[in-house]
Amino acid sequence: MRTYQIWHGIAATTDGRSLAHVARGIGGFDVRDRLATLPMPALFIAGYLDRMSVPEESQRMASAAPRGHYACIGGAAHISNVDSAEAFTDRLMAFLVPEA
Repeated sequence: MRTYQIWHGIAATTDGRSLAHVARGIGGFDVRDRLATLPMPALFIAGYLDRMSVPEESQRMASAAPRGHYACIGGAAHISNVDSAEAFTDRLMAFLVPEA
């Protein structure tokens, strides 16, 4: 709820035309066909409760990347690094510094 309040406050004070440009950019942003060309390991983290970018989409993207990895955080929503910071950091660090 706190994350929603923060983002709602930002949106409420932003120029309408600027928000329209952001919305157009988000709506037209689709790089799925480029995922297969990623040469590096890539981590796709999903929040289990995310309804904007559902976990299944992140899982599909991870499968499309040659070295893709997928992690899902139960109880997290769209901005999992904020609402589930510890779990997000744990998954990110496990990806960046895998145990030997």
